[in-house]
Amino acid sequence: DKDRDRDRAGSRIERDEPEREGRPARSEDYREARTRARDQEETREARPESRPEARPESRPEARWHQEDVTPTATVVLRHVPFKAVEEDIRPALEALARIADVRLTRDRQTGESRGLCFVDFASVDDARAAMSVGAITVLGDRVRLEYSR
Repeated sequence: DKDRDRDRAGSRIERDEPEREGRPARSEDYREARTRARDQEETREARPESRPEARPESRPEARWHQEDVTPTATVVLRHVPFKAVEEDIRPALEALARIADVRLTRDRQTGESRGLCFVDFASVDDARAAMSVGAITVLGDRVRLEYSR
């Protein structure tokens, strides 16, 4: 009986079975697949462009996405906290430049903020002055500034 059980256990591993859920049926194949996946991950991590600190958008001073945009008097604020209202945004920007209008986008049905705000400045020069900081803090969250297109 012991020999029969041992043969059954051994034959399960050696038998060619189809893959289950994307994994090889044989344990050796599974180990090889995991080793290949780990090697690929290590290679990916070793490349400088895969590290977050190497990507330009992760550095606050990098504004590559704004280089080709013509400055306008309207600035878009992204990642505005959902609990923020216009009165929370206005003081942070008035310290930088003269504001004509603040429009917080809201869902039409629920009235909740969508995390996006448009700010009209008195002039393009005022908008440039506000854009020079790149981001402001509203209700403890960092809010990104971009020129409206």
